[in-house]
Amino acid sequence: MLEIRSLSKSFGGKTALENIDIEFVTGRIYGVVGYSGAGKSTLVRCLNLLEKPDTGQVIYNGENIVNFDNARLQSVRRDMAMIFQHFNLFNAKTVYQNVETAMANTTRDKQATKAKVLELLEQVGMLEYQDQYPSRLSGGQKQRVAIARALATNPKILLCDEATSALDPKSTHEILDLLKRLNVELGLTIIVITHEMNVVKEICQQIIFLEKGKVVVQGGLVDLLNNPKTRSFINSDSNLEKFDQIKDQLGLFSDDLVYEFTFKDKAVNAPYINTLIRDYDLDITILLGDIKLFNGVPFGGLIVKVAGTNQNIEAGLAYLESQGIHSERKVLT
Repeated sequence: MLEIRSLSKSFGGKTALENIDIEFVTGRIYGVVGYSGAGKSTLVRCLNLLEKPDTGQVIYNGENIVNFDNARLQSVRRDMAMIFQHFNLFNAKTVYQNVETAMANTTRDKQATKAKVLELLEQVGMLEYQDQYPSRLSGGQKQRVAIARALATNPKILLCDEATSALDPKSTHEILDLLKRLNVELGLTIIVITHEMNVVKEICQQIIFLEKGKVVVQGGLVDLLNNPKTRSFINSDSNLEKFDQIKDQLGLFSDDLVYEFTFKDKAVNAPYINTLIRDYDLDITILLGDIKLFNGVPFGGLIVKVAGTNQNIEAGLAYLESQGIHSERKVLT
């Protein structure tokens, strides 16, 4: 349904996106992720031509929409609704009026409009707030209204540009649950632009990881977890990232052997530390650990100090790799 081919975009001579190829399959939830400045927001604005790419194609329903005139683009944009970090509600209008305004170009039948607005507000859990103004709402409630307004044109695709970045953790979880429900009930294709690892873990089925305007990873969650280039991003909200902050307090010496073990899925339950101690005669001291769920798949890591003969350590690390457990030595300075 939606595909970008060889897409590039620059601003003032600085490359924001370089030769991007992505195919979005109908009905999936995609996460376009990466650090600030990776090109995520530029990419989503190129999808609906709010930003026109310098080169490349944006294919929607078999047509390259890059050179569509404004009238044809408006039709496409009704199919690609968008919600933002800061909600973009009309503060002088009630919740009902905010959603009603989005339907101005869809129908002139007042009764049909009213029925549709009430249906949308009920769908996002905001029916009882229809007469309230945005200033009286929480951030999560405002985003629910923004979602209802986005759904007013019966879109096929929902673009979410950092839609939970301004929300507290509880509201973020509730909005992500709502998006997952809408994906199932309406068959919506959802494209989530985010730098938040907790959003990726909770909702994304397919991942596009951008770095400096290029696609580093494109695929499922396993592809993200297996790529060494994304490990720092994956651990961005993990206890493991605290190691550099506390290593001086752990009584370590510069010649100590410290490793980070990362594991996923069934390896989470494997007694591999016991195996290293028993079968490879290694002393293992656990320094830090963390386990998270990524869309239902457990993923975790340990930072440990290892002592033993070089031969036994090499054999033990080889055993871990054979079990799908990655090991990486930490540099102590």
